[in-house]
Amino acid sequence: MAAEDLDWERSKISNQDLNLMKKLGLMKKDDAIRFPSEESYPNPPMEYRVSFVDHLIRGLSAPIHDFLRGLLFVYGIQLHQLTPNSILHISIFITLCECFLGVPPNWALWKRIFLLRRNASRNATYNIGGVVICVRTDVEYFDVKFPDSPEVFPSSLSKKSSVPVNFDDSSSMDLIEELKELRVQLQSVKKQSLILMEQSRESSEKEKIALQRAQDAISERDTAVAEADAAASRENSMLQLLTDASLDMAGAFLDPITEDERVEARSNVLLRLAHEHGSTFWGTPERTRQIVRFQDRALQVREYLDFCTRTLSLVYGTMFPRNKMPETLPALMDKFRDAPRIHGFVRAQLAAGARFAMIMIKICYPKLDVGQVVPKCLEKMSKRKRNFGKYDDIVTPVAEDMMDELLRMDSEFFVKGSYAEHSTRAVNNEHLTIDNILGNS
Repeated sequence: MAAEDLDWERSKISNQDLNLMKKLGLMKKDDAIRFPSEESYPNPPMEYRVSFVDHLIRGLSAPIHDFLRGLLFVYGIQLHQLTPNSILHISIFITLCECFLGVPPNWALWKRIFLLRRNASRNATYNIGGVVICVRTDVEYFDVKFPDSPEVFPSSLSKKSSVPVNFDDSSSMDLIEELKELRVQLQSVKKQSLILMEQSRESSEKEKIALQRAQDAISERDTAVAEADAAASRENSMLQLLTDASLDMAGAFLDPITEDERVEARSNVLLRLAHEHGSTFWGTPERTRQIVRFQDRALQVREYLDFCTRTLSLVYGTMFPRNKMPETLPALMDKFRDAPRIHGFVRAQLAAGARFAMIMIKICYPKLDVGQVVPKCLEKMSKRKRNFGKYDDIVTPVAEDMMDELLRMDSEFFVKGSYAEHSTRAVNNEHLTIDNILGNS
């Protein structure tokens, strides 16, 4: 050993340092720490190790970790002979194994990663920071950013001003047992933590599924609300159309008072039934009344149209019993669409009666030239004014008898259309109707 390696100073430990270590709980026993006397080179008793106050108060104290104890034993070195970066390497490796890998520090893994060499720095001595632990060059390891040229130890630990103390390593065996028990408890806690983490992960997955389902439910609800709004909008539009149609169907044939009575009575019945069966189909009373009013007016219009159909059919069938009845109301109304059409019906009736009268006269007076009746009448009327009232009284009873006779005659006479055979508008001998006579065939 070089002389410079043996150049230590006498320990300068003070009562203030002693009180500090007691305050930090480092002196649970009186003989836990033995302070050197006047010696300038540390010479600890058996089972004691050299340490420094600055080491102790910064956590590098007994009981040391089992792995660190074994490492110092295998390498044959003391703790104060390691550099600060070397001690940091050991701490990182222990943390890696216990906290990350979940196993005790593995010596084979340590040897695969690290190697031990002599510190070649001029500022280092063999006794203080003279040994370096470094990562092998062929190993990929954490890229730990260490100071490039760290001070081996603070100036207070340099060989000229070091303050070594005697530290009883064996006195901490009871603490080691406590730490072993604590390590077991920590392993149990870690295992439980892993279980809780797994359960938390599963719970998180369930929460994600539940959240997704909730989001889907919200989306479905929003879609349902949108569809309901659209349906409500369509219903409101249809309701407005019904209201407009109800106004369009209003007319003089409707009695407002009786209509209101019918609407109110039917609305009350429907609302009561809906309430008894828990139905919301009819919505509000106002909406119900609008729908019922439309239904009532549609029914009244239908009845009015049926009345018109029956009335026009009665008129047309009475005037022309042998004609084909129009099948629809528009077709029937077309027969009476204007005054010329109605005038044509009357003229056809008059012509039929006149022909029948002329037929009867011709039967009674075969030699009478019926073609001269109208010209002779007009000629006499032109010479002297005639009193038609006098002749009307005479011919009216005869005309009524002729009509009665006409009605009693065989209906086949009308079926064949004989009354129209001499009409100037008859174009053939087919079955003729009043439409043929009026030119609507």
